Parts: sequence; structure tokens; C-alpha cells
Amino acid sequence: MLSDTKNTNGLASHLRDFIHFARRRGFPISIQQGLDMIEVARTGIIFQKRAFYYALKAVCCIDKDQIPQFDELFRIFWFGGEDSESVGKGKMRIEEIQNLPKKHGTLTIWGYGGSNQEGDHLAKTVTGANSQERLMKVDFSSLPDMETGVLDELAQRLWREMSKRLKKRLRSKKGRDVIHMRQTIRKSLEQGGDPIYLLLKQKKKRKKRLVLLLDISGSMEKYSFFLLRFIQALQMYFEKVESFAFSTRLERLTDLLQKDLVISDLQQLSSRIKDWSGGTRIGHCLGTFNETYSHRLLSSRTTLIILSDGLDTDPPGMLSRELEKISSRVKEVVWLNPLKGKPGYQPEARGMAEALPHLDHFQTAHNLESILELESLLAHA
Repeated sequence: MLSDTKNTNGLASHLRDFIHFARRRGFPISIQQGLDMIEVARTGIIFQKRAFYYALKAVCCIDKDQIPQFDELFRIFWFGGEDSESVGKGKMRIEEIQNLPKKHGTLTIWGYGGSNQEGDHLAKTVTGANSQERLMKVDFSSLPDMETGVLDELAQRLWREMSKRLKKRLRSKKGRDVIHMRQTIRKSLEQGGDPIYLLLKQKKKRKKRLVLLLDISGSMEKYSFFLLRFIQALQMYFEKVESFAFSTRLERLTDLLQKDLVISDLQQLSSRIKDWSGGTRIGHCLGTFNETYSHRLLSSRTTLIILSDGLDTDPPGMLSRELEKISSRVKEVVWLNPLKGKPGYQPEARGMAEALPHLDHFQTAHNLESILELESLLAHA
């Protein structure tokens, strides 16, 4: 066990840096996986380089297709080398690592040489102010026009990678067969009691649906375009996706958001949608959705996502009543509010305050990094 508190806290800090490092490069690590990594490392396995590598790989990789990318990220962050074959094959013997004094710190033991070198390494690999990392953190509302196209290109690449990972997760879940014990035992009687044939339970296909409602009112204008692109990217993953836009009225987007639409097409799309950048009547629009679409779109297998700042102008109580109807019929309700990413934000606006009691998840979606962090949530949608 690691007995040095300072070493333990430092290790947790560097593991968090590794998690952010991996996420920024498109590798998904959930909050629970991060906690598991810290618990594993605190057992003292950090002093066994090869074991530490395999332990983190077991925690982070949910299928074999993720292993090559994990290997590369692990090598770059922890060793700084260039030969991917060297991952987990450090030349220092385990006995030598274990015998080194703990006061040197865990990363020093792994060859970083001291606190200054450690800080320099982390600055270069984790917090380096390169263009991509800066763009991932910048708030959509403060993005200069000259960088809009660059961010959109980056976003599409990362969202496409995220969609591929979500598809792999779905396939891995479908592939888990369960043995039907009763039928297997009965079949074995024909073979003298030997279970030569394993009979599997046939799982019924239960299609899950994702419903998205995007606020396109004037207060959301700075965010609507990128969130519209995000909705389009989600349609590449989910088999059943329904999308809507709303401001003072509700409009269905599903058929308009074709997968092959390019940036210019999406920009022109805004001129075809009525009341784009208009007022905000969230309660009224949710009421229209309930009256017109809820009976065929909502079920216990539906995840409904609302992307809005919650600045409603409808009479008090309307939003709460309509959202309560939706919440009672779906698997979960997710609200993504870009304002939540601003320092000091509190959901004090009346519309947002009315919505909170009916939500399963309340998160931000103000920049590319925050949207990528939704992957773990979407994987269970």
C-alpha cells in the first residue's frame, strides 16, 4: 500500500490529468472508470509498471477495438516514448521500483526525474495551449467568426469518432448471449445427461428512441448552430432519432437534418425554419409536442433531451405541467443548458427552476469538451 499521503494525492492528480488527456483525444473515460483507476493505483500497483498498464487497460477498455488507442495514449502520457511496442515493457526491474524511496514521488520513480521535469512533461502533454485543445474549451458564444469553420471541422471529426464508439458499445451489448439452463438440461437428456448443446435465450429486440428538442430562440442564437450539428451527428448512431426545434412554436427537424448536409446547407436551413432567433415559449412548445407527438414517440425506452437556456416567457406553471407529462412517460429527461458552463451560474430563471424537479440529468453544453463528455450518458440512452 502507498503510505505516503502526498504521494497518493499526487498520483490521483496525475490520473485525473491522464483522464482529461485521453478524453481530449477522443478516448471515452467515464467518471466511474476514473474513480476505479484511482482506487486501483492506490493499492501500490503503480510500482509495477507492467501491472499498472494492464490494470488501467482493464478498467478503461470496454472492447478490444479500444486497446490500440489506449496503448498509444498510455505510452505518450506516462512514458513520453515514440515506439508503441515499448508500452508496459520498461527496462527497470519491478524489484528496483519497489525499493526506491517513496519520498521521490511515484512519477519520479517512473523516470520523470523530479517535480520540475514532471511539471514540464504535464504542461506539454496535458495542458499545452495548442489550437485544438483551446478550441475544445472555448465557449461557443465567444467564438470569433474566423474560427467557426475550424471548430466545426474539429467537432465533426470528434463527434464522428464518438458515434463509432457508441455503435461498438451497442454491438457488444447485443452480442452477450445467455444460456437457457432449463432447455439445455432437457436437451442433455437425449445425450445421456451430457450438456453437449448449449441452448441460448433469444432476446427480444427492444429499439430505443432518442428525442431531441433544440431551443432556437434569440437568447440561444450563439449556440444553436453547433448544437444543431451535434443533433445531426447523433442521427448517425441511434436507429430511432426524432428532433425538433422550438422558439415560439414547435417544428419537426428529423427529415430536414439529412446525414449528408454540409455546413452551408445547415446555415441555409435556419432561414427555412420559422421563428429562428425569435422569442421563447418553452411551455407552449412542450404542450404542442405532448398533443401532437408524445403518443407515438414517448415510451419507457425513450430518452428525451432538451437543449435550452430555460429562459421561458410563458405563464408560470405551464412548463412544469407539460414537462411532468413527458417525465412520466419516458426513461429519462436530460436538460442541456449552455449557461450552466458559465462561472457562477445558478438556475434561478423561472423556466429553469420549474423544470429542475422533473429532470434526471442537468448538464451544460457550452463548448466542444462538455458535449463530448455526454458520451457516457448517451451510451445508456
